[in-house]
Order: sequence, then structure tokens, then C-alpha cells
Amino acid sequence: MIQRKQTLFLLAVVILSVVNVMLPIGNIEPEGMGVGDIVYSLCVVKADGGKSFATAALFAVNVLSFVVALLTIFLYTNRLLQAKLCIRGIILQVLWYAFVVYLATSVFSASGTFHPAFASCLPLINIILFVMARHGIMKDEKLVRSMDRIR
Repeated sequence: MIQRKQTLFLLAVVILSVVNVMLPIGNIEPEGMGVGDIVYSLCVVKADGGKSFATAALFAVNVLSFVVALLTIFLYTNRLLQAKLCIRGIILQVLWYAFVVYLATSVFSASGTFHPAFASCLPLINIILFVMARHGIMKDEKLVRSMDRIR
């Protein structure tokens, strides 16, 4: 199971999903003077110490992506289901970006200017890893089917 390259790609998705939850995905710079807010996947930490859970959907999408990747690793006997789960993982990561864009253009724009941080690049890396894992899964499926044809 672990010797397959797609398992390593999916394991990287699991790790990056956890890292994405822990790191700030950006900050909100206020229009005037003052300290900005820090945006995490679970909440927005206000400059005065308060918290707003407007970004909790980002956390939920990260957790779902984590679960999908972990489930995909352990379903190595069913390659077609693995490929479908990889597509669902890609869709989840695209939804994460869509929600970040929604938040940046509507919710955060009222408070100031949103500046993304390094952690906002991690879902893009997850998308690439899901695509690479799906490619490896389909390559294995093609190899298994070609071996069945020879017999």
C-alpha cells in the first residue's frame, strides 16, 4: 500500500490539509491606522483579541479534504473508487478557493484589504497532488486490465 506513489501523494495531501488548518491563510489590513486581523481556516482573530467564526466553512472543507484523502489511501483495493474520491478531493479544494474569493470580496472588504499568506497556496498544491494520485491510480488500473487481457 505505502510503496505506491499515489499513496505518497495522498499522504502529502493529508499532511498539507493539517498544516493549512494551523497556519494563517492571510490577514486583513484595515483602511486606516491600526493592527489588522489574522485569518485562519477556523476563525478570524481580531486585533482586539476577539474571534469571528466567519471562515468556519474553510475549516470544514479542509477537514473533508483530509478525510477524503485518508479514505482514499485505505481503499487501495478499489482503484475506481479511489479515482472518484480523488476527483471529489479536487472539487473540495476548488470550493475552498471559491469560498476564500467570496470572503475576500464581500466579507473582508468591509473591514479592509485582504492579503493572502503562504497557507493559501497549500490547497493548490493539494489539487496538483490529487491529480497526480489519480493519474497513478488510473495507470495501475490500466496495467491490471491489460494483464487480465493477456490471460
